[in-house]
Amino acid sequence: MKLKTLLHKYNHIWLLVYVPIYVISFFFIEEFIVSSSDNYWVSYTPIDDKIPFCEWFVIPYVLWYPFMGLTGLYLFFADTDAFRRYLWFVIIGFSSTLLFYIIFPNGQNLRPEAFENDNILTRIMAHIYENDTNTNVLPSLHCIGSVAAFLTYFDCKKLYKRKWLVVSAGIMCVLICMSTCFCKQHSFLDVVAALIWSAVTYVIVYVFMKHRMQKKKKAKTTEGISYSVK
Repeated sequence: MKLKTLLHKYNHIWLLVYVPIYVISFFFIEEFIVSSSDNYWVSYTPIDDKIPFCEWFVIPYVLWYPFMGLTGLYLFFADTDAFRRYLWFVIIGFSSTLLFYIIFPNGQNLRPEAFENDNILTRIMAHIYENDTNTNVLPSLHCIGSVAAFLTYFDCKKLYKRKWLVVSAGIMCVLICMSTCFCKQHSFLDVVAALIWSAVTYVIVYVFMKHRMQKKKKAKTTEGISYSVK
């Protein structure tokens, strides 16, 4: 297959340029948010005190990466339109969140000073703490990303036909959102804010943008048929 043909078939690959842009932007912003309560608004609710640290939730927390990545990889080849909407949800949801971090610096002070148990899970969590500061938490990007991935299982017809996959994705989404609190990476407030943020992004992408995409695709199909008749 010629390069020109491949580029035409997979012209949605340009959306992936956002991934390195997001990663660089996130850590760049992290550099400007100092881990001091004098420099950010503290995200907290009394519910946080009722949620204990549980190292087992490190597993779904880390699974966020393959959950988002493998979902996107499948859509890239199996459903171009669903892939576009998935990436646009991520682009809009993540970018607006990063902008909010800049405008309204925030953080949380929920991390345990020491772990009760010393095992592979707590060591992984310690490594995460070391490389990811306790700032820029409201809303939770982990939760927004999980919702973004979960919604594609309804948007992609091939995935939606496999109900066990839809249910599994839903369970994974819920566990990841819960893990952000049980790993003390986020306040309960961060999760609520992320769900509201995701709801607004859903309307933008799956109502307005999807309608526009379908209308544009229908117009092209109609134009093609008219051209064939001529």
